Amino acid sequence: MWDTPEDCTAVVQVMEEYERLARPTIIGRLNFDETPSPKFSSSFKAQTNNKSSKTDYSFARRSSKDREKDVALLCAKGKISQLENESKLMMTERKRARIEQDKEGEIHQGNLRREIEKNSELQQQLKYVFNQEKNVRDELKGTRKEFEDYKKKAEEKIHGLQRQMLKLNSEVEESKEGFWRQLTEMREKLTRQETEKIIAQNKLADNENQLEYYKKRYSQVSERVEELEESHSKCDGAEHRVK
Repeated sequence: MWDTPEDCTAVVQVMEEYERLARPTIIGRLNFDETPSPKFSSSFKAQTNNKSSKTDYSFARRSSKDREKDVALLCAKGKISQLENESKLMMTERKRARIEQDKEGEIHQGNLRREIEKNSELQQQLKYVFNQEKNVRDELKGTRKEFEDYKKKAEEKIHGLQRQMLKLNSEVEESKEGFWRQLTEMREKLTRQETEKIIAQNKLADNENQLEYYKKRYSQVSERVEELEESHSKCDGAEHRVK
């Protein structure tokens, strides 16, 4: 029935306070200011006692119900007051939230405007970049075509140079072979000439030796001839004298 222990404590305190205030009122209603006669007083007391017991019972029942009603009413009022306070608090919070929301909305709108301007600038930059990229792509396409043409011509030149190099290498190899062949022939010829020279030198030496020998022999023969001529002359003179 009650939400918190504080609510129960408050209800108990209200019930005690209500009971404390209710009893003097009832006793005051039963105590009249007029002073009754003894007979009336005794009979009245008896009646009063009987009525008092009944009244106390009925009052107890009524006061218990009234207390419950009062307690329920107080609880309802407290609940209503609490709800009103909560409603006021909620209204205040809502108003504050609305103000903050409006401020945030203004900030958000300002940020949104800045973002839109920034996006617009970015779109312009992107458009410029796209145009630049398109131009670069076009230039690259043209450059690539020129490069392909140049590459094709260069490859043709390279193939031509390679053929020339192969031809030159073949000619060089042939020239080398001819050179080495000629060199070998010249070496062989030189060797033969050296051999022939040695043979000729040997023959020359032999001829010189023979010449010296013949010179000596000629000298000896000449001397012998002279001697023979002298002897013959002497013989002729002697014969002439003998005659």
